[in-house]
Amino acid sequence: LDLTGIMKVPGWFYWGNLGIGNHAFMNCENLKSISLPISEGRLDIGEFAFQNCKSLETFDFSNIGQIEKSAFLNCKNLKKVVMPDFGKTQTGIILSPYCFAGCTSLDSVVIGSSGCQSFYMCAFEGCDNLKSIIINAESVPKINDLYYYPYNGLTSEGFSAYNLPFDNTTFTMYGYLADECIQGNDQNFWKKVQFNKIYETLSGDCGDRGNNVTWLLNTKEGILYISGSGNMKMPDDENVLTWKDRSRAIKQVVLSDDIKSICSYAFSGCPIKSITLNKHLKSVGDYAFYKSEIENVIFND
Repeated sequence: LDLTGIMKVPGWFYWGNLGIGNHAFMNCENLKSISLPISEGRLDIGEFAFQNCKSLETFDFSNIGQIEKSAFLNCKNLKKVVMPDFGKTQTGIILSPYCFAGCTSLDSVVIGSSGCQSFYMCAFEGCDNLKSIIINAESVPKINDLYYYPYNGLTSEGFSAYNLPFDNTTFTMYGYLADECIQGNDQNFWKKVQFNKIYETLSGDCGDRGNNVTWLLNTKEGILYISGSGNMKMPDDENVLTWKDRSRAIKQVVLSDDIKSICSYAFSGCPIKSITLNKHLKSVGDYAFYKSEIENVIFND
Protein backbone atom coordinates (compact mmCIF):
# COMPACT_ATOMS: atom_id res chain seq x y z
CA LEU A 1 0.00 0.00 0.00
CA ASP A 2 1.59 3.28 -1.15
CA LEU A 3 0.55 6.26 0.98
CA THR A 4 3.37 8.59 -0.09
CA GLY A 5 0.93 11.29 -1.17
CA ILE A 6 -1.19 11.27 1.96
CA MET A 7 -1.90 14.48 3.82
CA LYS A 8 -4.93 13.94 6.04
CA VAL A 9 -7.61 11.34 6.40
CA PRO A 10 -10.91 12.93 7.60
CA GLY A 11 -12.24 12.20 11.06
CA TRP A 12 -9.09 12.83 13.07
CA PHE A 13 -7.52 15.87 14.69
CA TYR A 14 -3.80 16.26 13.92
CA TRP A 15 -1.08 18.11 15.74
CA GLY A 16 1.10 17.78 12.66
CA ASN A 17 0.37 17.96 8.96
CA LEU A 18 0.02 14.25 8.26
CA GLY A 19 -2.41 11.74 9.63
CA ILE A 20 -4.19 8.41 9.29
CA GLY A 21 -7.66 8.43 10.78
CA ASN A 22 -9.50 6.15 13.20
CA HIS A 23 -10.33 2.68 11.80
CA ALA A 24 -8.83 3.74 8.43
CA PHE A 25 -7.46 0.29 7.46
CA MET A 26 -9.05 -1.85 10.15
CA ASN A 27 -9.47 -5.55 9.23
CA CYS A 28 -7.49 -5.26 5.98
CA GLU A 29 -6.18 -8.77 6.50
CA ASN A 30 -4.21 -8.95 3.23
CA LEU A 31 -2.27 -5.72 3.80
CA LYS A 32 1.44 -6.62 4.01
CA SER A 33 3.43 -3.38 3.82
CA ILE A 34 2.95 0.38 3.80
CA SER A 35 5.09 3.14 2.28
CA LEU A 36 4.63 6.54 3.89
CA PRO A 37 5.78 9.97 2.69
CA ILE A 38 9.25 11.24 3.47
CA SER A 39 8.43 14.47 5.22
CA GLU A 40 9.52 16.74 8.03
CA GLY A 41 5.92 16.82 9.22
CA ARG A 42 4.74 14.78 12.15
CA LEU A 43 2.57 11.74 11.47
CA ASP A 44 -0.22 10.78 13.87
CA ILE A 45 -2.00 7.43 13.62
CA GLY A 46 -5.59 7.20 14.81
CA GLU A 47 -7.36 4.66 17.00
CA PHE A 48 -7.72 1.13 15.58
CA ALA A 49 -6.23 2.40 12.28
CA PHE A 50 -4.58 -0.96 11.44
CA GLN A 51 -6.30 -3.30 13.88
CA ASN A 52 -6.38 -6.93 12.74
CA CYS A 53 -4.13 -6.32 9.73
CA LYS A 54 -2.83 -9.82 10.32
CA SER A 55 -0.54 -9.92 7.27
CA LEU A 56 1.20 -6.61 8.00
CA GLU A 57 4.92 -7.29 8.30
CA THR A 58 6.62 -3.93 7.81
CA PHE A 59 5.72 -0.35 8.60
CA ASP A 60 7.81 2.79 8.19
CA PHE A 61 7.49 4.65 11.49
CA SER A 62 9.50 7.71 10.38
CA ASN A 63 8.27 11.00 11.86
CA ILE A 64 5.72 9.32 14.11
CA GLY A 65 4.35 11.74 16.68
CA GLN A 66 1.56 9.79 18.36
CA ILE A 67 0.14 6.31 17.96
CA GLU A 68 -3.38 6.22 19.32
CA LYS A 69 -5.19 3.49 21.22
CA SER A 70 -5.13 0.00 19.68
CA ALA A 71 -3.76 1.35 16.39
CA PHE A 72 -1.89 -1.89 15.59
CA LEU A 73 -3.92 -4.22 17.79
CA ASN A 74 -3.51 -7.89 16.78
CA CYS A 75 -1.11 -7.25 13.90
CA LYS A 76 0.28 -10.69 14.48
CA ASN A 77 2.99 -10.63 11.79
CA LEU A 78 4.54 -7.30 12.75
CA LYS A 79 8.03 -8.23 13.95
CA LYS A 80 9.96 -5.02 14.52
CA VAL A 81 9.10 -1.41 15.27
CA VAL A 82 11.79 1.19 14.50
CA MET A 83 11.01 4.86 15.12
CA PRO A 84 13.91 6.99 13.83
CA ASP A 85 15.13 10.23 15.32
CA PHE A 86 13.03 13.36 14.79
CA GLY A 87 15.82 15.80 15.56
CA LYS A 88 16.41 17.77 18.72
CA THR A 89 13.44 20.09 18.25
CA GLN A 90 10.83 17.38 18.72
CA THR A 91 9.24 16.44 22.02
CA GLY A 92 9.20 12.66 21.71
CA ILE A 93 6.78 9.94 20.70
CA ILE A 94 3.54 9.22 22.56
CA LEU A 95 2.43 5.60 22.65
CA SER A 96 -1.18 5.18 23.71
CA PRO A 97 -2.80 2.19 25.49
CA TYR A 98 -2.79 -1.13 23.63
CA CYS A 99 -1.32 0.43 20.47
CA PHE A 100 0.75 -2.74 19.83
CA ALA A 101 -1.20 -5.16 22.01
CA GLY A 102 -1.55 -8.66 20.65
CA CYS A 103 1.38 -8.29 18.22
CA THR A 104 2.58 -11.77 19.07
CA SER A 105 5.51 -11.78 16.58
CA LEU A 106 6.90 -8.45 17.74
CA ASP A 107 10.39 -9.03 19.15
CA SER A 108 12.00 -5.58 19.24
CA VAL A 109 11.13 -1.90 19.53
CA VAL A 110 13.66 0.85 18.77
CA ILE A 111 12.93 4.53 19.49
CA GLY A 112 15.36 7.21 18.28
CA SER A 113 17.13 9.84 20.36
CA SER A 114 14.14 12.19 20.27
CA GLY A 115 12.86 9.70 22.77
CA CYS A 116 9.52 8.66 24.08
CA GLN A 117 7.51 11.38 25.80
CA SER A 118 5.20 8.88 27.44
CA PHE A 119 3.87 5.40 27.02
CA TYR A 120 1.63 2.85 28.67
CA MET A 121 2.99 -0.51 29.68
CA CYS A 122 -0.21 -1.98 28.34
CA ALA A 123 0.83 -0.67 24.90
CA PHE A 124 2.62 -4.01 24.56
CA GLU A 125 0.15 -6.27 26.36
CA GLY A 126 0.21 -9.80 24.99
CA CYS A 127 3.46 -9.27 23.05
CA ASP A 128 4.82 -12.54 24.36
CA ASN A 129 7.92 -12.57 22.14
CA LEU A 130 9.06 -9.02 22.85
CA LYS A 131 12.72 -9.31 23.82
CA SER A 132 14.07 -5.79 23.43
CA ILE A 133 12.92 -2.20 23.86
CA ILE A 134 15.63 0.31 22.98
CA ILE A 135 14.98 3.95 23.90
CA ASN A 136 17.93 6.13 22.87
CA ALA A 137 16.52 9.07 24.77
CA GLU A 138 17.73 12.05 26.75
CA SER A 139 14.98 11.90 29.37
CA VAL A 140 12.99 9.29 31.23
CA PRO A 141 9.64 8.59 29.56
CA LYS A 142 6.59 8.90 31.79
CA ILE A 143 4.79 5.59 32.21
CA ASN A 144 1.21 6.75 32.35
CA ASP A 145 -0.46 3.67 33.78
CA LEU A 146 2.02 3.69 36.66
CA TYR A 147 1.78 7.45 37.08
CA TYR A 148 -1.97 7.34 37.58
CA TYR A 149 -1.97 4.60 40.25
CA PRO A 150 -3.26 6.87 43.03
CA TYR A 151 -6.04 8.27 40.86
CA ASN A 152 -7.27 4.92 39.57
CA GLY A 153 -6.99 3.11 42.90
CA LEU A 154 -4.64 0.57 41.34
CA THR A 155 -2.17 -1.46 43.38
CA SER A 156 1.01 -3.11 42.25
CA GLU A 157 -0.59 -6.50 42.79
CA GLY A 158 -3.52 -5.61 40.57
CA PHE A 159 -1.25 -4.13 37.94
CA SER A 160 0.95 -7.23 37.79
CA ALA A 161 -2.09 -9.23 36.78
CA TYR A 162 -1.91 -7.63 33.32
CA ASN A 163 -0.55 -9.88 30.60
CA LEU A 164 2.66 -7.90 30.10
CA PRO A 165 5.92 -9.18 28.60
CA PHE A 166 8.40 -7.14 30.60
CA ASP A 167 9.77 -9.94 32.76
CA ASN A 168 11.65 -11.19 29.71
CA THR A 169 12.26 -7.84 28.05
CA THR A 170 15.56 -5.98 28.09
CA PHE A 171 15.43 -2.18 28.04
CA THR A 172 18.50 -0.64 26.44
CA MET A 173 19.13 2.99 27.39
CA TYR A 174 21.98 5.34 28.15
CA GLY A 175 23.63 4.30 31.37
CA TYR A 176 22.73 7.44 33.29
CA LEU A 177 19.14 7.19 32.05
CA ALA A 178 18.86 3.69 33.45
CA ASP A 179 20.18 4.89 36.80
CA GLU A 180 17.71 7.76 36.77
CA CYS A 181 14.83 5.40 36.10
CA ILE A 182 15.73 3.23 39.04
CA GLN A 183 15.75 6.26 41.34
CA GLY A 184 12.59 7.84 39.92
CA ASN A 185 8.89 7.71 40.72
CA ASP A 186 8.48 4.43 38.88
CA GLN A 187 11.36 2.71 40.65
CA ASN A 188 9.33 -0.32 41.72
CA PHE A 189 8.75 -1.09 38.06
CA TRP A 190 12.20 -0.20 36.80
CA LYS A 191 13.93 -2.35 39.43
CA LYS A 192 12.35 -5.36 37.77
CA VAL A 193 13.63 -4.34 34.35
CA GLN A 194 16.89 -5.66 33.00
CA PHE A 195 19.03 -2.87 31.54
CA ASN A 196 21.70 -2.97 28.90
CA LYS A 197 23.56 0.28 29.41
CA ILE A 198 24.95 2.33 26.53
CA TYR A 199 27.81 4.69 27.25
CA GLU A 200 29.35 7.29 24.97
CA THR A 201 32.09 9.89 24.82
CA LEU A 202 31.21 13.36 23.57
CA SER A 203 33.51 16.34 22.99
CA GLY A 204 33.70 19.73 21.34
CA ASP A 205 34.74 23.38 21.57
CA CYS A 206 33.34 25.77 24.17
CA GLY A 207 35.66 28.77 24.10
CA ASP A 208 34.93 32.40 23.34
CA ARG A 209 37.55 32.09 20.58
CA GLY A 210 36.49 28.63 19.45
CA ASN A 211 38.88 25.89 20.43
CA ASN A 212 40.75 27.86 23.08
CA VAL A 213 38.52 25.95 25.50
CA THR A 214 37.34 22.38 24.85
CA TRP A 215 35.13 19.92 26.68
CA LEU A 216 34.97 16.13 26.94
CA LEU A 217 32.34 13.99 28.63
CA ASN A 218 32.45 10.26 29.19
CA THR A 219 28.99 9.22 30.33
CA LYS A 220 30.24 6.01 31.94
CA GLU A 221 32.58 7.73 34.39
CA GLY A 222 30.30 10.77 34.62
CA ILE A 223 33.15 13.31 34.50
CA LEU A 224 33.02 16.47 32.39
CA TYR A 225 36.48 17.86 31.58
CA ILE A 226 36.79 21.55 30.64
CA SER A 227 40.30 22.14 29.26
CA GLY A 228 42.30 24.93 27.67
CA SER A 229 42.67 28.58 28.60
CA GLY A 230 40.48 31.66 28.51
CA ASN A 231 36.74 32.16 28.73
CA MET A 232 34.01 29.55 28.30
CA LYS A 233 31.15 30.03 25.86
CA MET A 234 28.17 27.73 25.50
CA PRO A 235 28.13 26.07 22.04
CA ASP A 236 25.30 27.63 20.03
CA ASP A 237 24.86 25.12 17.19
CA GLU A 238 21.49 23.46 17.88
CA ASN A 239 22.36 20.53 15.61
CA VAL A 240 25.40 19.52 17.67
CA LEU A 241 25.13 17.55 20.90
CA THR A 242 26.79 19.15 23.90
CA TRP A 243 27.25 18.19 27.53
CA LYS A 244 23.94 19.94 28.22
CA ASP A 245 22.16 17.25 26.20
CA ARG A 246 23.61 14.66 28.58
CA SER A 247 23.52 16.80 31.71
CA ARG A 248 22.08 14.05 33.93
CA ALA A 249 25.19 11.98 33.25
CA ILE A 250 27.51 14.54 34.81
CA LYS A 251 28.56 13.66 38.36
CA GLN A 252 31.79 15.67 38.46
CA VAL A 253 33.30 18.67 36.64
CA VAL A 254 37.07 19.12 36.25
CA LEU A 255 38.23 22.61 35.21
CA SER A 256 41.76 23.19 33.98
CA ASP A 257 43.81 25.79 35.86
CA ASP A 258 43.73 28.36 33.04
CA ILE A 259 39.97 28.67 32.65
CA LYS A 260 39.10 32.31 33.35
CA SER A 261 35.29 32.27 33.30
CA ILE A 262 32.36 29.87 33.53
CA CYS A 263 29.59 30.76 31.09
CA SER A 264 25.94 31.27 32.00
CA TYR A 265 23.89 28.09 32.55
CA ALA A 266 27.06 26.01 32.14
CA PHE A 267 26.17 23.36 34.72
CA SER A 268 22.52 24.14 35.43
CA GLY A 269 20.54 21.00 36.15
CA CYS A 270 23.65 18.81 36.52
CA PRO A 271 23.67 16.41 39.51
CA ILE A 272 27.19 17.40 40.56
CA LYS A 273 27.89 17.52 44.29
CA SER A 274 31.09 19.57 44.42
CA ILE A 275 33.46 21.57 42.24
CA THR A 276 36.94 23.01 42.67
CA LEU A 277 37.49 26.48 41.18
CA ASN A 278 41.02 27.46 40.18
CA LYS A 279 42.84 30.64 41.21
CA HIS A 280 42.73 32.12 37.69
CA LEU A 281 38.94 32.05 37.51
CA LYS A 282 37.59 35.62 37.26
CA SER A 283 33.83 35.17 36.87
CA VAL A 284 30.93 32.74 37.11
CA GLY A 285 28.03 33.40 34.75
CA ASP A 286 24.34 33.83 35.46
CA TYR A 287 22.53 30.64 36.51
CA ALA A 288 25.76 28.68 36.06
CA PHE A 289 24.76 26.17 38.77
CA TYR A 290 21.01 26.75 38.69
CA LYS A 291 19.08 23.70 39.93
CA SER A 292 22.22 21.63 40.16
CA GLU A 293 22.79 19.41 43.19
CA ILE A 294 25.92 21.27 44.26
CA GLU A 295 26.83 20.95 47.94
CA ASN A 296 30.47 22.08 48.11
CA VAL A 297 32.42 24.75 46.23
CA ILE A 298 36.16 24.75 46.84
CA PHE A 299 38.37 27.71 45.88
CA ASN A 300 42.02 26.93 45.24
CA ASP A 301 44.62 29.45 46.39
